[in-house]
Amino acid sequence: MRVILLQDVPKVGKRGELKNVSDGYGRNFLVGRGLAKEATKHALHLRESEAESRAASREQEMKTYCALAERIAGIELHLTLKLGEGGGAFGSISASKIIDALRTKGVTLDREYIVLDQPIKTLGVHDVPVAFPYKIAGQIKIIVERENVKA
Repeated sequence: MRVILLQDVPKVGKRGELKNVSDGYGRNFLVGRGLAKEATKHALHLRESEAESRAASREQEMKTYCALAERIAGIELHLTLKLGEGGGAFGSISASKIIDALRTKGVTLDREYIVLDQPIKTLGVHDVPVAFPYKIAGQIKIIVERENVKA
């Protein structure tokens, strides 16, 4: 019996795969529990059209992320950091602050894409990497300046 798996099944296969299984196992266990459906001509045709649809949407997502990576490459963020007399930082520039600053520039980005091992606590120019899905990489230039404190 040929079945199309609707979910990942251990020791059988992954979701969407076409598998040959024994009639009893396929009918009683896989189909009976909703883990698979019988591979009829109609089901195979639907499987192919769904695969084409997923590929098209994946390609569109990749284009969107590439465009976003290009857009953020041209942005410089000027952020301020409060420093003490000895040069020690009071606070830091975190991924959340970077996201908020990007939002003011009209760019919406998820926090999970910012690759920041530790918050920024020094003045100067920092290049922060951004890792998008599909292994698309970008970079944000952040210029950290001293915050002017009036006494």
